[in-house]
Parts: sequence; structure tokens; C-alpha cells
Amino acid sequence: PQSWSGAGCGEPERCRARWPKMFSRRGHADVKKSAQKALDPRRDVLTRLKHLRALMDAMDGSEMKPFFEANYSQIYFIFYENFVTLETSLKQKGNKSQREELDSILFLFERILQLLPERIFFRWHFHSIGSILKKLLHTGNCLKIRCEGIRLFLLWLQALQTNCAEEQLLIFACLVPGFPAVMSSNGPCTLDTLISPPLNLSYAKVYPEEITPLLPHATGEKIAEDSTCYFLKILLKYMVIQAASLEWKNKENRDTGFKFLFALFRQYYLPHLFPSFTKLTNLYKPVLDIPGLRPKPAYISTVCNNENVYTTKIPYMAARVAFIKWLVNFFLEKKYFTATQNTKNGGEVLPRIIQTVGGTVQDKNPETQNSIPSDPEKGHSNHSLLPERRLSDSSFCSIEEQHRAVYEMVQQVLLSTRGYINFVNEVFRQAFLLPSSEISSTEKVVKVYRKWILQEKPVFMEEPDTKETVPEDDSILDCSAAETDGKHHTSGHKRSSSWGRTHSFSSAVSRGCILEDENKNIKAGVQATLQVFLTNSANVFLLEPCTEIPALLKEQVDACRAVLGIFRRMIMELPMNKKTWEQMLQVLLRITEAVMHKPKDGQIKDLFAQNLAGLLFRTLIVAWIRANLSVYISRELWDELLRVLSSLTDWEELITEWANIMDSLTSVLARTVYGVEMTNLPLDKLSEQKEKIQRGKGGVLELQKTVTVGRSFSLSWRNHPEVVEPMRFRSATTSGVPGVEKARNVVRQRTTGEAPGI
Repeated sequence: PQSWSGAGCGEPERCRARWPKMFSRRGHADVKKSAQKALDPRRDVLTRLKHLRALMDAMDGSEMKPFFEANYSQIYFIFYENFVTLETSLKQKGNKSQREELDSILFLFERILQLLPERIFFRWHFHSIGSILKKLLHTGNCLKIRCEGIRLFLLWLQALQTNCAEEQLLIFACLVPGFPAVMSSNGPCTLDTLISPPLNLSYAKVYPEEITPLLPHATGEKIAEDSTCYFLKILLKYMVIQAASLEWKNKENRDTGFKFLFALFRQYYLPHLFPSFTKLTNLYKPVLDIPGLRPKPAYISTVCNNENVYTTKIPYMAARVAFIKWLVNFFLEKKYFTATQNTKNGGEVLPRIIQTVGGTVQDKNPETQNSIPSDPEKGHSNHSLLPERRLSDSSFCSIEEQHRAVYEMVQQVLLSTRGYINFVNEVFRQAFLLPSSEISSTEKVVKVYRKWILQEKPVFMEEPDTKETVPEDDSILDCSAAETDGKHHTSGHKRSSSWGRTHSFSSAVSRGCILEDENKNIKAGVQATLQVFLTNSANVFLLEPCTEIPALLKEQVDACRAVLGIFRRMIMELPMNKKTWEQMLQVLLRITEAVMHKPKDGQIKDLFAQNLAGLLFRTLIVAWIRANLSVYISRELWDELLRVLSSLTDWEELITEWANIMDSLTSVLARTVYGVEMTNLPLDKLSEQKEKIQRGKGGVLELQKTVTVGRSFSLSWRNHPEVVEPMRFRSATTSGVPGVEKARNVVRQRTTGEAPGI
């Protein structure tokens, strides 16, 4: 049959865009005639489909759902009969017009899933829809059909939600290839075994229909280099852009589909993406143990397009980075643009999410990949092309205008409960643990924290209401199956059937569900967020640097400088309580000791430490001064500072920074206590006069020069760096003495705004 979608139609969205060219808007009489012809059982199904297309084109959006609900049985019959007929024809011929006709039939299938979610929730045509989706998801299909199958399967699963069976949960867990087999009640399974289960011929008398590919792989078809990362990106993007596609009667169910799918994603995929993922990350009861030093992974260098590509053998690293970037997109500044339809055959399936850098557009569509690697180990490796990664360093992400509302909705979901907020912060902690070859993703997370801390504070950073009581149990990621049945219905109906209620299904839903009604008191305050950021960001410094690869070393140094930049702004601009100041000082001491450790005998100082020495020492010393002007610092911390800095006195940068800070402090003290400007001392003028007199007599006495130099400790550092005077260390034992404390308070009050800056 002649395709209604036009030549070269690549996906249902484009098919829908071409309808106005094929069918003009009609009057009420034409609509009524088309409806009668579409619903006339005496006509053949192909003719009925033609009139149904014309009818859908002529209808307004508000009229579509009532029409589908009134005629749901006949509409599904038209779709199913045409699909079966076309399936047979595709296997025999498979020409271009039939493939385009498949696009139009699948568009009708999509509208059925979107407009009838209440019926689908009660398993309307459950096995029929499931069989069709299995045919689309068959791994023998071409890439375009598999992507379309994933998109439609996610719509169906959003409508079913807690009323799905174990099989649907397992299919979701197997949509992304490359991960280990999923355990089910019948043992391990893959997507192939779920679509075409092995038959037991000794017992079966009635055999199920054999599911075969609709459109097998074409010869020379370009497919993704890393199939795991490619299909993961497709899954994540379709989870988002279709999050509000279902037209529920109850509008409160608008975001429940995404919550359900995201809970399943965390259950099945997260343990593989983040093996060290922990639920101990809690913004409301933060664990502030400072991490330890991590060894560097083994980097492998290869050449691709005359560029060095660095790889690690860490499993699923590319997929891990893809998920982090996906999550970061919701919190970076967004730029929305209107996308132009690409009508080229086989065009892009995914929505375009791009990065804008210096006025240029970097397309991040994963379909630009070329081939799947023959080595499975390479598919799970970390591939890093440094020039491309530097281009992606931007504080903005660009999103199609048509997806603006759904991205905002998902962002609100991710900041709606304590469980989601803790999850986001834990994923960001994992980003700080990435190797140097993927440090650009870490820098994106740093940009998010900079935005939260210094610019636009999210809701969870607002100060909690003191009248509100904090629940004892902050974990909402684990809940019982009974709670799931009672609180997570999505259509406003009671569950009336126990279909698929196996132990595996119940435990799967209960482990992954979100109880939205609990822990909505999400305000944690600024201080808790600062403490968690200080602790987690220390991991960037505590990764052993790769000094033998200059490009990776520079990436890590840049990331550390970005983190220190936020530290310095916090020190100079933000009010912090005693606990936050102490955490700041402890983190700075820990990373200073780890990065600037004293080299062994005969070993030269590493480049990583040399690049950070001046900035790190300056940040530590100024932080210590500002902290003492704000809160009481214990003697134990003072002793720790003395121990660390005393062990690092072979660093010239430490001596220089200490001298500069002491010079500044002396100037502030002189101006505040004595009213004297160190740059304009009265005795300096007298010294100049004496020098003129002595010059007239023919010389300057060395003794007088020494006395002049010794008159000012501060000026001795500034004007005579070759003269060294003994340093005086003020003991912390004077703390608490009434007279000393009174004097300190006076100085503190008068110098708060004049303390040395970074």
C-alpha cells in the first residue's frame, strides 16, 4: 500500500508533522463521515485505517481521548489487523513503502498507549500488546526498530506501573545490553530468552507463537561503537521526554510514570553503574568522614583520528559517565531552542541534547557512533578524547523547546523528597570519584555546586522550620510491598487482580518504590550542604595524579583549582557555623598533607603538588585566620595545623605564603590597634632625613642600617626579604584568659572586614 507518511519518514513524530500536507482540516460533516467509515465493520481494515488517520488529523486534541475511550475496541482491532498483515508482508518483501507504512501503524499504536492508560492499567489486551512489543524489541531487528520498541515499551510500562508482571520488570532490566544476566524466579535471563524462551517439547502440546525480527539488520548498517552506553542514553532520554505523555483522567498521575520507571532503573542498573553506591549519603544526617587517598587506575593510550584517547579497564565507565551527565543536565543552566525537523531517511531518533561552547554547538547525539567494538572489554571501558572533552566544559545545556515542561517536571521530582535529594548528592559524590580521564564530568558537578552555593540556592538549602519535627527514619528508598500496594496506585483505582503477584515481582517493586507522602520536609539548610560538598569534593585531590600523562595531569589540576575556587568564595563571603568551619579546616589539612607530602630522599617533588602549592597553602592559612575570627578553634586543630605545616617547611611556597599572610596581619594589627599605616610610618621619614645627612658625610653606618631594618617586623618581610627574624608562635593556652579574650574580641570586631583575603 502507498505510504501516508511520505518518502523518507524516519519516526512517528515526523510522520505526524506531515499529516496536514496529506489531509486538510475538515468540517464537522467530514469528521462525522470519516468516523462512520472508520468504525464500519463491513469495510476492510486497510480502508478503515485510512479513514481513521484522516479522522485523527481533523480532530482537536481535546476530542481525541473521548473518541478513543468510546471506540477503544474497534480502534485496537484496526491497529492489530493492519499490524499483522504488514508483518507478514514485511517478512516476504520488506520494501521501502511497507517500512514507512509500519511507521504510521506504530504511530496509531503510540496514540492507543497514550490515550487509554486507565484501561491499560487493568491489563487490557495485556498479552497482545506484550507480544507486539517483543517483536519490536527483538535483538535481531535493525537499530531504528529496536529504539522504537524501547520507546513504546516505556509508554506501556508507565501505564501498567504496579499492575505489571514479573516479565515486564525483567524486560526493562534487560533493555540495555552488556550488563550481567538478570536473576528471575526461573533463573538468570537475558532479553533474548525473555522474548523467545526455550521450549520444553516433552510436556508442551500448545506452542506459543514464534517471535521473529520485523526488520532484520541491513547490510552495512551503522551501529553504535559502545552498544551499552548507546542504549543506556536512549533509555534515559525516553524516560524523560515521555514522562508526561500519558493522558490520565486524574492529572495528579502526570509524574507517577517517571517515578515508577526511575525506581526500576535504580534497582536494576544502578548497582552495575556504581558498585560503591551507598545510602549513607544523607544531607539531613551527614556523615562527614574525610576520605582517604586512592591509587590511580591503569590508563591505556591509543590513537584515534590523530588524537590520544585514554582508556581505563573499569567496567561500565562510559555508561557511568553518561548517567552522571544525564543527571547534571537537570541542574545546569538551560538554553532552549526550537529544533528543525530532519526528514532525511533514518534520521535521528533521540531528542537533541547539545552543549553550547563559545557560540558553537556540539551535538551529543549518540547515534553518531560508528560500530560496536569486537572486544567486550572495550565496550565497558572509559574512552576519553581530551580535546573534545575540553570543548564540552560549559555551564549550559541546550534542550529542545518542546521538552521544556517535561524537563522542569523531572527536575521538580528529583528535588521533591529527601530520598531523591540524597540520591542526587550521592551520584555527585560518585562523580568526584571518577578517574582523571573523565574529570570533565566532575567539573560539571562542580559547576552545579557553585550555582547552588554561590548563586541560586535550591529548595533543600533553605533553612528548616524549627517547629517542624524531623522523622527518625530518613530512608525512603526501601519500603514494604504492603505500603506499595496501599500508597503507589497511579490511576486512582484499587488493585482488583493478583495477576503477576509473584514473590519476585513484589520484592522488586518494594525495593525500588518511592513513598512520595513521606519525608517531604526537604529543607536541610545551607550548612549541611556545605559540609557534604566539602567532604565529597576532597576526593578530587585525593586521587593519585597521573604525572606521566601531562594532559590528564592538567585536567586534574584544573578540577582541583575549580574546587578551591569555591572554597575561597565560601571562606570570604559565606557565613558558616562552627561545625562547617571545622570541617573546612579538617578537609584542607587532609588534602594539604596528602598532596604536598614530603618526598622521599632523592625523589623530586611531583608536578601535581607544584601546580597547587601556592594556592593550597594560601587557602589553608587564610581559612584558618577567618575561622578564628568567626568561631572558637580547638587546641587539637591548632596542634594538627602545626604538625602538618612543620612537616612541609621544605616547600618554598609555604614560606612565601606564610610571610605574605604575616605581613598582612601585621599591617591590619598596626592600623587597628595603633592607628598606624605600615606604608606610611613616621620613622620612615626620619630615616630618610638621616640617610641624606649621612650621604652628605660620605657613608651609611652598617649598624644604623640594621637598626632601621629591625624597627618593623612587617617591613622586614616586605622590603628586606634577605633578613630573617625569628617567628613567634602564639600559644593556644592563652585562650580563656579574661583579659586576653577581651582584647581579642575588640580586635575581632574591628578587623572582621579587614582580614587578609585570598
